[in-house]
Amino acid sequence: MKKNIEDLIDSRSFYVELFGENQQVIDSKKRMLHKAWNLFKQNFLHLVHRERVFIVSVPNRVEILGKHTDYQGGETIVLTGPKNFFAICAPSKDDSSELMNADPLLGTTVLKFHTGTPLLITEGVGSQYYVHSGKKTDE
Repeated sequence: MKKNIEDLIDSRSFYVELFGENQQVIDSKKRMLHKAWNLFKQNFLHLVHRERVFIVSVPNRVEILGKHTDYQGGETIVLTGPKNFFAICAPSKDDSSELMNADPLLGTTVLKFHTGTPLLITEGVGSQYYVHSGKKTDE
């Protein structure tokens, strides 16, 4: 049975499966995901196929040894830490992709991709990391 997104992000078992039983961690992750979900609903839900909305939880990755060797088939020693980020995504009705930072402390960077061409809509701290063809997109 498919779960409604709101039911999923309010479900304790969702967070326990990802982060364990620590209630403080669960509460923190739940606040983080609710913030991302509210931003997604406000800005994008009307532009996507609601029945195909996905939540992605990406843990941070600490590479102890072997940085970049895994890209060439080598081995690494990695572990995950307590930090992560959530991404909420869905296929859009207009065949475009838009990326928005949900953390106001990092600015309001928004990138929009339509048929593969990136467009920097607004700029915040996160935009300084986006490079295309060796130049910043706003130059």
